[in-house]
Amino acid sequence: MNVLTLRTELETLLVDLLGVYTLGNAMTTPAVSVRSVGESLPAKTSVSGLELVIMRDPDLQRVNAYRRQEAFRLWTLYLVDWDGAGVAPNAAGRILYAYPGTETTTLKVPEGLGPKAQLRLELRTAPEGGGEN
Repeated sequence: MNVLTLRTELETLLVDLLGVYTLGNAMTTPAVSVRSVGESLPAKTSVSGLELVIMRDPDLQRVNAYRRQEAFRLWTLYLVDWDGAGVAPNAAGRILYAYPGTETTTLKVPEGLGPKAQLRLELRTAPEGGGEN
């Protein structure tokens, strides 16, 4: 699975839970982004509600199976609740159901600084050409 396919599937899965990016030109778009480590949103972009961040470069995870080895892509996702609406656990539940084997971790967020809650998910998919998840 490639990043565009993953982004599209997740945006569709979470469509009614996602927040909004407001761009510098006042246009709005669902709060889903694909970023590299250290990359931030474009200047003058604000976010409200639940944000989904997909890290652009997945890790390759090798799994030893009987008489063969398999490899999977391990995608890191972040669900960031900017408004404190509490929808991040619901979104995580949907992802866990749609992608069995996904692991989730609650990240500590300092009170009063930025987001109200944040979850990190590690989602495993078959590499391109290796079948579906």
